[in-house]
Amino acid sequence: MIVNIEALTHSLGQSYNDLLNTGLITYKTPPTGFSGASNISLDMSLEGIYLSFRREGRVLQDVILSIQRPEISRWDFPNALHFGLEKK
Repeated sequence: MIVNIEALTHSLGQSYNDLLNTGLITYKTPPTGFSGASNISLDMSLEGIYLSFRREGRVLQDVILSIQRPEISRWDFPNALHFGLEKK
């Protein structure tokens, strides 16, 4: 599945239902979390994307990307990273 990461990052602050209705998320499984936790999450492991939502209103607060190429360990991003991404 192809996921538009830039659109997801621009959707920070929107609800899970809004993301589902616009087609940015096609997973039918809603985000889940431990009882009493203030955050819930949706792990899109096949795509290497982890989404974190505030429980109240299911509002998107974090988008975490994982590069799934363990055989390559020295990634270099020479250009500026766009739309709020940061190197770690």
